[in-house]
Amino acid sequence: MPLWGLELEQALELTEDVRLLPVTEFTQSNNLSHFLRSSPGILPIYRWQAPTTVLLKRQTFRSIFVKAGEVTEMDWKVLEQLHDIRNCLALAGPVAVAGDIQWIEFINPDLSDFNSGTWSRAQEIQAHNLDFGSFDPELAKALVPRFVSLTGEDKSKIYLASDRFARALWRHEAGEAALELGITLDSLLGDGAGELVFKVGLRAALLIGGNLSNRQRRREIVKSAYDLRSKVVHTGKADKILKFKGQSIPTKNFVELAIGVTAEVVRKIIILGKIPSWNEVELSGRVQIEENALN
Repeated sequence: MPLWGLELEQALELTEDVRLLPVTEFTQSNNLSHFLRSSPGILPIYRWQAPTTVLLKRQTFRSIFVKAGEVTEMDWKVLEQLHDIRNCLALAGPVAVAGDIQWIEFINPDLSDFNSGTWSRAQEIQAHNLDFGSFDPELAKALVPRFVSLTGEDKSKIYLASDRFARALWRHEAGEAALELGITLDSLLGDGAGELVFKVGLRAALLIGGNLSNRQRRREIVKSAYDLRSKVVHTGKADKILKFKGQSIPTKNFVELAIGVTAEVVRKIIILGKIPSWNEVELSGRVQIEENALN
């Protein structure tokens, strides 16, 4: 899967069978060569430039040939996994990353001319120019193995959160980004009972940790992010200027603060491996998490 928005100097082993490569190390691919050419005029806009990295997953096929008339089923879970890992990579910064096209590339040179066709989910990509944040390879190495090993009901919620978070980074309008961030936080910090904004902010602050001043600031950011989301839901737009802690700041700048706090929330839960029992967290005032897991 070619990716746009990630800058990488050398190959990165994310799991036993998933690698992230600079695009310069994968130029022998016939399929990739189509994307290396500048293509002004096509949508989405970020594809006017060449991709910067390639996400690869090793897979073994028992056979690539079938009898005439036979139908083979594609393992769509493999395709979905690369989309999910792409979303996880957006948390390693955070950084805006996009890419939705996949194909099969054979290692055997005798099969190098075999064209498997490409698959995409282009309807979900609404990105403009990807110019948010910078990629942290070490953080990606810490997050992705834990991300793909998630299980149970919490896995679906965390995968949903990472998907909506990645979309927030694609959004051109600050109000639209706030909507996506609200869904991200709701899926992880809520319990389906219509959480009070105060409680969601408190849970975010306790989860991320830090000194009292940092916790108070993060709680205020979450509260203001929810207020912004509510305004967009009810009026259909966000003002250009927003009041935060008594000061007027560009709404776009505030959303960048909210993106940073939301990324911390999702990363902490991925490292934790599950969504905490919020009742226990609220009563104890802390979250037990592996020390130095993100260092």
